[in-house]
Amino acid sequence: MHKLKNALVTISNISFLLIFVAFFAGKYGFQQARTLQIVAWVTFALVAVLEGFTASGKAKIFYLITMLGVAVASMGILFKSMAWEGYAQMLLVGGITSVGGSIILFLFNKKADPLTLKALIIGAICFFLYQGTFL
Repeated sequence: MHKLKNALVTISNISFLLIFVAFFAGKYGFQQARTLQIVAWVTFALVAVLEGFTASGKAKIFYLITMLGVAVASMGILFKSMAWEGYAQMLLVGGITSVGGSIILFLFNKKADPLTLKALIIGAICFFLYQGTFL
């Protein structure tokens, strides 16, 4: 199980890096940037759900709900960056679930683990996008 968690963390980090590469490539007019951004965000969302399922301990259900929120938030960010409809609801629901879940996990565990920080960062990005601060 530990090898699976490490593999998921590696895939998640690579997809998050590819998100930034695709964002900046899109700013410079590369045609493949949109496809790379779609693949990277979908991979990030899928891995977030899998990370929620692989969490262990007493707070497993909170990890699962929080990581499902991260997946919804990721899709909301993708929809917003692609100018597709329906992003506002996904940003709001995903952002609230991500931030709320990360706060509950922090209070429950009394420490900030990588999944909690990931959820908090994605939730914060959602709220900035929802308010129109970015993009």
